[in-house]
Amino acid sequence: MIQIFDNVLKRANVKIGWIDGAHIRDYTGKDLGYFGDNKIWNVSGDKIAFIEGEYIYLTGSSNKIRLEDKLKEVIGGNASDLCRVAITFLLG
Repeated sequence: MIQIFDNVLKRANVKIGWIDGAHIRDYTGKDLGYFGDNKIWNVSGDKIAFIEGEYIYLTGSSNKIRLEDKLKEVIGGNASDLCRVAITFLLG
């Protein structure tokens, strides 16, 4: 479970990264990727997932994940659903 405190991201009370606008960074400041327009890209600019309706679709796959299930992995803060999904994909 990942917790949001302001823009800081923690797991088990250990800082693992932060939200920097539309970017997700790890605890060292390395850019892991970004999000916008219901899409998530890795740091190389490759689209890795997108949200459509109640599902998250993985790029290059027919797999889909219920948005509601993925949102349970990130608590606290006031980040958008897209930001929360990006956090789970980019920080694990």
